[in-house]
Amino acid sequence: QFQLTVNVVALVTVFIGACAGFHPPLNAVMMLWINLIMDTLGALALATEGPTMKVLERKPYKRNAALVSRPMIRNILVQSVLQLILIFVLLFGHKWFNIEPGERCAKLDVKKDTTPYWITGSERFYSDIEAALESHPGAIPLSCASLIDICDDELDQTCYEKHHDLAPGEGVSFTSLRKFSKRCIEGCKQYSWVHGSIIFNTFVFAQIFNEYNAKSIHSEWDIFTGFFENHVHLWITLITLGLQIMLIEVAGPFMKTSPLTINQWLLSLGLGAFAIPVGILMRFIPVEEDPETFFDNTMEIKRAAEIMNKKKQQNLEIDS
Repeated sequence: QFQLTVNVVALVTVFIGACAGFHPPLNAVMMLWINLIMDTLGALALATEGPTMKVLERKPYKRNAALVSRPMIRNILVQSVLQLILIFVLLFGHKWFNIEPGERCAKLDVKKDTTPYWITGSERFYSDIEAALESHPGAIPLSCASLIDICDDELDQTCYEKHHDLAPGEGVSFTSLRKFSKRCIEGCKQYSWVHGSIIFNTFVFAQIFNEYNAKSIHSEWDIFTGFFENHVHLWITLITLGLQIMLIEVAGPFMKTSPLTINQWLLSLGLGAFAIPVGILMRFIPVEEDPETFFDNTMEIKRAAEIMNKKKQQNLEIDS
């Protein structure tokens, strides 16, 4: 139940993200970490759940019963739909959270050339800036160093793409200046993957919380039964959380992740935590297991009762 949910969400996310033209929401290294959570840590957490007496209250399953039951299908579909909605909200609604999409340049390498070649109000490149200023009175001369002066505190791709108002009626967008990027921008010193990091973080948090939903494949709404009794599950949750923090904050180019702010961490945690209330509510959707999947021992009970009755009759006859 846990693994199938992870697989469905991961595959659909990567496929839709690629079709929509976004930078891969989950790259290859992220998928390796997700596989580690799914196949190793998740398996240890869920396989160490202790047995309960409730198991003896149901009929045994047939040998040829389906591996995925009807309640499991309900749980997988509901959790998958929830997680896909959360991820697509972050993927397509990045503007709502003031996040720039895809891979961004966090620190541009710009030439400190102070020779003016452009003026405000015009996108042309001028070899004779004095003649350009004569034909455009009131214009402001611009050079490569103008971008450094304007974006000194945040010399990144976002500032480079913005429109800057330098004076009343005089503004500039460096992206539109002819030859500016070719003559002035030498490259990117540092990249930012904040958008992908938030999506990846939310996805992992959703799996951490969904582990507690996956403890039960039936319709018991109290998913925290024995929460403090399974110490292995608790330790694995803490280890997964600790490793996730490290991967986001320090992995950098290896994972293509960027450090997040407190608000972005809370956003990821809050969205991932939706798995818990939705996991409780989905169990009230009336879905029962197929009766054909259970071994019906009614005939065996009747036959055993008949044998016992015959033995009693024989004992009575012997006694008489």
